[in-house]
Parts: sequence; structure tokens; C-alpha cells
Amino acid sequence: MPDPSASPDDEALLRRYERAGDAAAMEALVRRHAAALGAFLAGWCEDAAGAEDLAQETWLRVLRAPGAFRGGSFRAWLLRVARNLAIDRTRKRAPELWLDAPAEPGPDAPALVDTIADEAADPPDAALLGAEDRALLLAAVRSLPGPQRDVFLLRAAGVPFADIAARFSIPLNTALGRMHYAMKALRSALAPHGAPLP
Repeated sequence: MPDPSASPDDEALLRRYERAGDAAAMEALVRRHAAALGAFLAGWCEDAAGAEDLAQETWLRVLRAPGAFRGGSFRAWLLRVARNLAIDRTRKRAPELWLDAPAEPGPDAPALVDTIADEAADPPDAALLGAEDRALLLAAVRSLPGPQRDVFLLRAAGVPFADIAARFSIPLNTALGRMHYAMKALRSALAPHGAPLP
């Protein structure tokens, strides 16, 4: 399955917006990456409104500074901008406010479990796709240690493991290991609630 974040058109669209203010080019980028951004931020925010606010703030950053993108995967860069904004927001409030808050995906944004994709022979997402309690899954994702949560959310948004490893300057095996431990922790968190496990 081709990785939509690796589309060679992303940079061309961004440069068209940067050079000529081409609104249609930016709209195409938003359409292409909005669902992945929304799903990624659902793992960081305590509610749908917070995720939507961060998504808008992320796109505003892109609109104001398109030249900050230096090539590579546009989606990985976009999610890094979103992650940095999310970290800034969580630093401004006590962790209990987001760790214990109820999680509900927005009505227009796909739920995180709907975006999980992995090309591995035995994809760990198969059981998560069947989980009925998405709020429970999102709460479990939020409780993951930061490095594991980062890898899980980026991978769930379709970013290849090689790009994740490069983004965090870690070996590929470390990125794979963090995903493994994230999935193990999520299975453990979901098991008492009767969610199907891989």
C-alpha cells in the first residue's frame, strides 16, 4: 500500500503556496493530510475541541512559514509541528488535566483506531480496529510514555518507521521497539475491558 505522506506532490503544492499564494494548492494539502493530523492530535488532546484547536494552530503555522519545510516527508514534518504545539500546550497545564480527562474523537475527524496502518506481516492494529470503546483506547494511548506514544501516533498517522527513526534521530530498531512496547501496553490496558487483542 503506498504511503500517502510520501507523495512527491506535497512539496510542489507547498512551494506553489509559498511562491504565489496559491490557495488551491494549500487546500489540496489540507484535504490530503487533515484526517491524519486530526487522528494524531486526538492522541494528545483531552477532547475533540482541543484537537481541533491544535489542528487549526498547526495549519496556521504552515501558512505563516511554509519555508520552514526543508524537504522529506511533508506529513512527518506537519505532525512534528503539531507535536511541538501539543507539547507546548501540555507544559502549560498540569498533566492530570489531560491524562484523566475523558477522550472523545470529533464528529468530523476519524478516530485514531480507523487510521492505524502497518505493512508488517502480522499487523498489531487488526484487534484495535475491532475495539468498540474508542475513548478507552485514546485514554490508553495518552497514558503511554512519551517516546512510545510519539512512535505509535506517528505510525498510526501513516508515517513509515524509517521516517520516524530519522525524525527522532534513533535507530530503526529503537523505533520498532517503541512501537512493540506501545502495543504491548495498549493490549494490557484494553484486556480488562474485554477488547479483542492481537
